[in-house]
Amino acid sequence: MIRFYPSVLPGEPLIIDEPRGQSVREWVDARVPEVARERITVKVDGQLIDKGEWAAITLHHWHEVEIRPQPGEPATLIAATIAAVVAVAATFLLKPSLPSQSNKSGGKGGSLLEASATGNKVKTGDVIPELAGRHRRFPDYLTAPRRRFVEPKVQALDLLLCVGKGEYEIDPDEIRIGNTQIGAISSAVDYQIFGPGETVTGHSAHQNWYNAPEVGPSVGAAGIRLPSNRDADKSWEGELSFDGDEITSAGDTPNGWLSGAVVDIAIPQSVTITDPGSGADIIQGDFDYLMLTSGMAIEIDGLYDGSYRVLSYTSGQLKLEVFVINQGWQPATGLPTGSRTITITRAGYDYEVVETVADGLRMTARGTTGWPGFPTITTSNASVTLSSTELVGYWSLPFTACPAGEVTNTLEWDIFAPQGLCEIGESSGNIYRLYRDIEVRYRPVGGTTWTTLGQSVTGRTRDQIGWTFRLTLPYAMRPEVQVRRVKAESNDIQIVDRLEWYGLRARFDNAPSRYEGVTVIALTVTGSDAIASQTENQVSVVATRKLPVREKGAWTAPRPTRDIAPWFAHVARSVGYTDAEIDLDELDRLDAIWKARGDQFNFIEADDSTAKESLNRCLIAGMAELTIAAGKLSPARDEPQADVEHSYSAQNVVSDISFGITMPRPDDHDGVDVEFINETTWEEDELQCRLPGDQGFKAEKLRLDGVTSRTQAYQIGMRRRRELKYRRKEFTFSTELDALNSRYMRRNALITDVPGQGQSMLLEGFEEMGVGDYRLFVTEPLDWTAGGAHVVAWRRADGTMAGPFAAAQGSAKDEVIMQGVNAEEDVPVIYPDMEPPHVYFGPTSSWSHDVLITDIDPNGFESVDVKAVGYDPRVYLDDDSVPA
Repeated sequence: MIRFYPSVLPGEPLIIDEPRGQSVREWVDARVPEVARERITVKVDGQLIDKGEWAAITLHHWHEVEIRPQPGEPATLIAATIAAVVAVAATFLLKPSLPSQSNKSGGKGGSLLEASATGNKVKTGDVIPELAGRHRRFPDYLTAPRRRFVEPKVQALDLLLCVGKGEYEIDPDEIRIGNTQIGAISSAVDYQIFGPGETVTGHSAHQNWYNAPEVGPSVGAAGIRLPSNRDADKSWEGELSFDGDEITSAGDTPNGWLSGAVVDIAIPQSVTITDPGSGADIIQGDFDYLMLTSGMAIEIDGLYDGSYRVLSYTSGQLKLEVFVINQGWQPATGLPTGSRTITITRAGYDYEVVETVADGLRMTARGTTGWPGFPTITTSNASVTLSSTELVGYWSLPFTACPAGEVTNTLEWDIFAPQGLCEIGESSGNIYRLYRDIEVRYRPVGGTTWTTLGQSVTGRTRDQIGWTFRLTLPYAMRPEVQVRRVKAESNDIQIVDRLEWYGLRARFDNAPSRYEGVTVIALTVTGSDAIASQTENQVSVVATRKLPVREKGAWTAPRPTRDIAPWFAHVARSVGYTDAEIDLDELDRLDAIWKARGDQFNFIEADDSTAKESLNRCLIAGMAELTIAAGKLSPARDEPQADVEHSYSAQNVVSDISFGITMPRPDDHDGVDVEFINETTWEEDELQCRLPGDQGFKAEKLRLDGVTSRTQAYQIGMRRRRELKYRRKEFTFSTELDALNSRYMRRNALITDVPGQGQSMLLEGFEEMGVGDYRLFVTEPLDWTAGGAHVVAWRRADGTMAGPFAAAQGSAKDEVIMQGVNAEEDVPVIYPDMEPPHVYFGPTSSWSHDVLITDIDPNGFESVDVKAVGYDPRVYLDDDSVPA
């Protein structure tokens, strides 16, 4: 930052400014009066910068700059310096950052009532954002903002914005400028919402205007100040070289001598004077540049004092007439012959600056045609001064109104009076109306002939005011444009007439009449007391996506929805999946669970995420993940499960069953901090998810995209915290092809045959013993030594498990009584051409390990590697909790 202090003493800075890529010299020159600059010291990053290096050091946002006035005489000089810097800095620090035309400045009187809508972006070539559910969004520009004055104190800003891809429900109360609902300022905002493909030409904001970037805020101003010769250096000193239409110098070109400046020039020349014997003496020298004609009055330095006029002039030879009292005009004779240096000037003959060239200026004799140019002379004695008889405005630099390859036939240009426009009565203080004339001129790029038009502006106020003028070109062209004030800015303290070129726009006739596939909002925001020009004034909408939803196994017409399932199906379909390739049965099942829980997905897809990333993002909001099941896209939700799907034991495992337990360690996470967008404020929020005893010193950060509910975020965060604490068992094993039947994150039983725990064997036969009881004959003796209650279960032909059921001892070691069996579903079946069913047996509390399958990795056509984690019901205990 740049900090300007009032003195060398400790204290707070008067001004804090942000570096904008200008040099130290530029910053100081724009804010500190010239007479006080010698008393200023500058430190950059703690290093004192010599004044000779100010122009070479460019200030950027990473620099720390300290500027202080040094003590000295007179003391009033320092006070004046401080006052000047504060006044100018007020202009710099109040500018908002609206693209293309973010114009605002300070000034005496009331600030201009601007329409400002920042925060919306230009995203040329980017992905069109797409909303899921309900979310706040700052729509992107479809055309450049168009700012114009509709009254001298009132601006209007046209905005055409893209809400997003697709169709949306938008409540008018959810359209805001800053934090203000547009309903509260309805008189200042005219808006219209257009659905995908609807015609937008009914609103003026649909027009495509190009804002010339060169015209707008400049150093110390809201626009380009319209200069005049009053602001320029008065003379050009030093050794000057004249040649043709150019004047060049090894030194500096005068400050402020722009195109249009009127200059008086007197060039001393070495001439030879001869006496022809009769008639006027002959002066030999190159005076073609003066365009002398007979009878023309001239002034001569270097000859006798007197009044002269041209008797005759042919190239290189001049004869004079001299006025003699009582004799009138007589041929000039008796002049000192030989070599002399003289300077000839013509009354009312002056020059105009045409343009700058390397080390100098190109000139022309004003109001003449066929001017031959200066003689070739280098001298230190020439007089080149700015005309004191004519105060004129300079033409601005020519700016191209539209980019290469484009043409326009309609221009708009703005003039701004940052301090107002008026005359103040010297004694009464009354404010009187003031008129000023402005000229604009244009030509095609590369053309030589300008077309000039005039405008008059008037005001009777010290408040900021401005005017917008429209210019219709005779044909479509790529024009370059210049603007000037006709008369110079007054230096009378009773006259307030500073004028700036505030904006230049070109309209293109190629604006689309409709935008397919996207929802559009068009607004005209009119600056008034209802809307301040603040950088936080941003156009935002809270929109709800319309999508088909599932009802009774069928899709409805699009309707507003925040549910997870419709967005999941929409993303899948958008990349080519059909309903036949989506596991709609599982999607319908989970949709019912998500709706009952209130789980929603509210997100803005604004990048080039893959379909898989997008699908997983929405499923995480429902504690689920994307899987492929039987060739279909299927969501798999980690959830409490009462039933076991499949079972694995030594009977169908082709490797050792390995398992491990991760013990608590000092560097374990002791909490989860959830980051999400809060739907109340639409700002980032954070929730702490803790279990009893958690200190939160090493909390895991969890960002939840698409979750905007505080309760939903807390439940997902607590689920994660409980996973970290209770999901510590890991298992690995291999089967032949059996494991291909299992599904991701489904509950399975794993029997390890560890002594004292479970046993696995084959079923050789069974018999019914009574209602619900069956005697099973197995291939292994059963171990009852653990005591207590035991259970028995068996594996069906499709790999699913039946049971467990209560077990009682049979009459032999290889018999067990299976009790409480459902005769329709759970009675064993032995197929003669298939492997016998597997039977599992053991103590009720330890006969198997409950696991969740996390990875199934086929090894060709022979085996499948499986990974699993322990299933622990404690993981789900906070699924319905609410945050404090």
